[in-house]
Amino acid sequence: MDKPARFPFPFSVLSSIQAKELLQAKADGLERFMASFDLGLSRQEARLDQVGVGSDKQPLLGWEQLRAIANSENKCFRVLNNQYEEIRGYSESTRRTFSLFATAEAPALLISGHAAAVISIELDPGSLEMARSNPWSQELFNHPGIRLITADCSEEIAKFADGYFDIIIHDPPSISLAGDLYGGAFYRQAWRVLAANGRMFHYLGDPKSALGGRVTKGVVRRLQSAGFRRIIAKPIAHGVLACK
Repeated sequence: MDKPARFPFPFSVLSSIQAKELLQAKADGLERFMASFDLGLSRQEARLDQVGVGSDKQPLLGWEQLRAIANSENKCFRVLNNQYEEIRGYSESTRRTFSLFATAEAPALLISGHAAAVISIELDPGSLEMARSNPWSQELFNHPGIRLITADCSEEIAKFADGYFDIIIHDPPSISLAGDLYGGAFYRQAWRVLAANGRMFHYLGDPKSALGGRVTKGVVRRLQSAGFRRIIAKPIAHGVLACK
């Protein structure tokens, strides 16, 4: 997947990596610096003054706040209205904590302090070759916690035991290319292999487009028929969250 042109949310996200860059720019005596406020996805010009860092329109953070972030190795922080907070959460249903683990590239998801084990299923070798050329996809091939399977997901999913997965991220090709991955049979298998209170995020494309709207309605209906108790629309992420 290509890098987005910019982070699509009203807040910024920083780790010690970006904070250290800004502190170094200040130490170098710079008044302007091309900084990243979205964990390296993009860069924009930032203003550096005696008080702190900001854009031409508004302040972002003071230097003491940036030093605190810089000293917090491996954590990611949401920044909004001149305030910052660590990005982390807690699930009452599973009693697990979740946080983002900062890296030099895309962050990793930590669950209860440990990186989640991941199984990735991809049918098309061409997609894998594309991923090998993407700097942000190298962990797919190198991380010991990721198992990569080249197979047809609609067939491979039947091989997993009931309740095997806590989370499924389902990002199929368009419905015209892989209709079976939008069908009731596949959704029933997904429900089966999810653990109790498991979740599946289903990418569907732009829900505001004519095709996206029609596809989403049919998908929601079939997910409900497959047994998912709650379907939550995620329009910003172009998908739905199906809850077992």
